[in-house]
Amino acid sequence: MEDLMAFLASARQKLGILKELFAFLWRKKLWWMIPIIVVLVLVAVLVVFSLSTPLAPFVYTLF
Repeated sequence: MEDLMAFLASARQKLGILKELFAFLWRKKLWWMIPIIVVLVLVAVLVVFSLSTPLAPFVYTLF
C-alpha cells in the first residue's frame, strides 16, 4: 500500500510540472508548442509502457 501511495505522490508531482509547463507556454503565447509537447509525451508514455508488455515487438515495428 505504501508503494502505491509513493507512486501516486510521484505522479502528482510530475503532473504538476507538466501543468506549470503548459501554463508557461500559454502565458508566453507559445501555443504552437503545445501540440509538439503533447505528441512527445504520448510517444514517451507509449515507449515506457511497451517496454514492460508482451506487445513490445509489435510496437517497435511502428517506429
